[in-house]
Amino acid sequence: MERRREPRATAEQTVVVTVLGRQALQISGTAVDISGRGLRLLLSGRVSPGDPVKIDMDDGFLLGEICYCQTQGSDYIVGVELDQALAGLSELARLNLALFEEPSSHRQVAEIRLPSRPRQEPDTVKNGSFTPLALPSKP
Repeated sequence: MERRREPRATAEQTVVVTVLGRQALQISGTAVDISGRGLRLLLSGRVSPGDPVKIDMDDGFLLGEICYCQTQGSDYIVGVELDQALAGLSELARLNLALFEEPSSHRQVAEIRLPSRPRQEPDTVKNGSFTPLALPSKP
Protein backbone atom coordinates (compact mmCIF):
# COMPACT_ATOMS: atom_id res chain seq x y z
CA MET A 1 0.00 0.00 0.00
CA GLU A 2 1.36 3.46 -0.99
CA ARG A 3 1.64 5.79 2.01
CA ARG A 4 2.94 8.88 0.23
CA ARG A 5 0.90 12.08 0.46
CA GLU A 6 1.83 13.18 -3.06
CA PRO A 7 2.50 11.24 -6.25
CA ARG A 8 6.07 11.01 -7.49
CA ALA A 9 7.15 11.81 -11.04
CA THR A 10 10.14 10.28 -12.81
CA ALA A 11 12.93 12.82 -13.04
CA GLU A 12 16.13 11.24 -14.49
CA GLN A 13 18.00 14.53 -14.13
CA THR A 14 21.69 15.07 -13.34
CA VAL A 15 22.24 16.75 -9.97
CA VAL A 16 25.09 17.91 -7.77
CA VAL A 17 24.42 17.46 -4.07
CA THR A 18 26.30 19.65 -1.59
CA VAL A 19 26.23 18.41 1.98
CA LEU A 20 26.09 21.58 4.05
CA GLY A 21 27.91 21.97 7.32
CA ARG A 22 31.44 22.24 8.63
CA GLN A 23 32.99 20.46 5.65
CA ALA A 24 31.01 21.09 2.47
CA LEU A 25 31.08 17.90 0.40
CA GLN A 26 29.87 17.71 -3.22
CA ILE A 27 28.56 14.48 -4.74
CA SER A 28 27.28 13.99 -8.28
CA GLY A 29 24.25 11.89 -9.01
CA THR A 30 20.84 11.57 -10.63
CA ALA A 31 17.38 12.59 -9.42
CA VAL A 32 15.38 9.38 -9.90
CA ASP A 33 11.96 10.71 -8.95
CA ILE A 34 10.48 13.79 -7.32
CA SER A 35 7.33 15.01 -5.58
CA GLY A 36 6.28 18.26 -3.96
CA ARG A 37 7.77 17.18 -0.62
CA GLY A 38 10.75 15.03 -1.51
CA LEU A 39 12.90 13.27 -4.02
CA ARG A 40 14.89 10.11 -4.45
CA LEU A 41 18.47 10.36 -5.65
CA LEU A 42 21.06 7.91 -6.92
CA LEU A 43 24.42 9.21 -5.67
CA SER A 44 28.03 8.17 -6.15
CA GLY A 45 28.86 8.83 -2.49
CA ARG A 46 27.41 8.15 0.95
CA VAL A 47 25.50 10.75 2.98
CA SER A 48 24.03 10.50 6.47
CA PRO A 49 20.39 10.83 7.54
CA GLY A 50 19.83 14.27 9.01
CA ASP A 51 22.46 15.94 6.81
CA PRO A 52 21.24 19.29 5.36
CA VAL A 53 21.80 19.41 1.60
CA LYS A 54 21.62 21.75 -1.38
CA ILE A 55 20.75 20.04 -4.65
CA ASP A 56 21.75 21.87 -7.83
CA MET A 57 19.61 21.02 -10.85
CA ASP A 58 19.40 22.38 -14.41
CA ASP A 59 17.66 25.69 -13.71
CA GLY A 60 17.43 25.92 -9.96
CA PHE A 61 18.27 24.35 -6.66
CA LEU A 62 16.57 22.61 -3.76
CA LEU A 63 17.28 22.64 -0.04
CA GLY A 64 16.40 19.67 2.11
CA GLU A 65 17.43 17.04 4.61
CA ILE A 66 18.57 13.47 4.05
CA CYS A 67 15.96 10.95 5.30
CA TYR A 68 17.74 7.71 4.39
CA CYS A 69 20.76 6.39 2.51
CA GLN A 70 20.85 2.79 1.27
CA THR A 71 23.56 0.96 -0.67
CA GLN A 72 22.69 -0.07 -4.24
CA GLY A 73 25.68 -1.74 -5.87
CA SER A 74 28.52 0.78 -5.84
CA ASP A 75 26.07 3.71 -5.51
CA TYR A 76 23.58 4.91 -2.91
CA ILE A 77 19.82 5.45 -3.05
CA VAL A 78 19.03 8.55 -1.00
CA GLY A 79 15.71 10.00 0.15
CA VAL A 80 15.51 13.76 0.68
CA GLU A 81 12.75 15.69 2.42
CA LEU A 82 12.51 19.05 0.66
CA ASP A 83 12.36 22.31 2.54
CA GLN A 84 12.84 25.04 -0.11
CA ALA A 85 13.02 25.20 -3.91
CA LEU A 86 14.19 27.94 -6.25
CA ALA A 87 13.54 27.47 -9.95
CA GLY A 88 13.78 29.69 -13.01
CA LEU A 89 17.29 30.96 -12.30
CA SER A 90 18.11 31.44 -15.99
CA GLU A 91 15.06 33.70 -16.42
CA LEU A 92 16.04 35.62 -13.28
CA ALA A 93 19.58 36.06 -14.64
CA ARG A 94 18.20 37.29 -17.99
CA LEU A 95 15.96 39.86 -16.28
CA ASN A 96 18.80 40.99 -14.03
CA LEU A 97 21.08 41.42 -17.02
CA ALA A 98 18.42 43.39 -18.92
CA LEU A 99 17.90 45.66 -15.93
CA PHE A 100 21.56 46.52 -15.47
CA GLU A 101 22.44 46.78 -19.15
CA GLU A 102 19.54 49.14 -19.90
CA PRO A 103 20.80 52.42 -21.39
CA SER A 104 21.11 55.11 -18.74
CA SER A 105 18.84 57.42 -20.77
CA HIS A 106 15.95 55.04 -20.10
CA ARG A 107 16.67 54.54 -16.44
CA GLN A 108 14.92 56.69 -13.91
CA VAL A 109 17.25 57.77 -11.18
CA ALA A 110 15.86 59.06 -7.93
CA GLU A 111 17.54 62.25 -6.85
CA ILE A 112 17.62 62.93 -3.15
CA ARG A 113 18.05 66.50 -2.02
CA LEU A 114 18.77 67.13 1.60
CA PRO A 115 17.51 70.34 3.19
CA SER A 116 20.22 72.94 3.31
CA ARG A 117 21.57 73.99 6.68
CA PRO A 118 23.25 77.25 7.48
CA ARG A 119 26.99 76.82 7.32
CA GLN A 120 28.67 76.73 10.71
CA GLU A 121 32.26 77.62 11.23
CA PRO A 122 34.16 75.04 13.22
CA ASP A 123 35.40 75.72 16.71
CA THR A 124 38.84 77.27 16.57
CA VAL A 125 42.09 76.75 18.36
CA LYS A 126 44.33 79.79 18.85
CA ASN A 127 47.80 79.58 20.33
CA GLY A 128 47.09 76.15 21.80
CA SER A 129 43.91 77.20 23.58
CA PHE A 130 40.40 76.25 22.55
CA THR A 131 38.06 79.12 21.70
CA PRO A 132 34.45 78.07 21.13
CA LEU A 133 32.37 80.10 18.79
CA ALA A 134 29.81 82.38 20.37
CA LEU A 135 26.33 80.89 20.70
CA PRO A 136 23.35 82.94 19.60
CA SER A 137 21.71 84.72 22.49
CA LYS A 138 18.29 83.60 23.68
CA PRO A 139 15.41 86.05 23.20
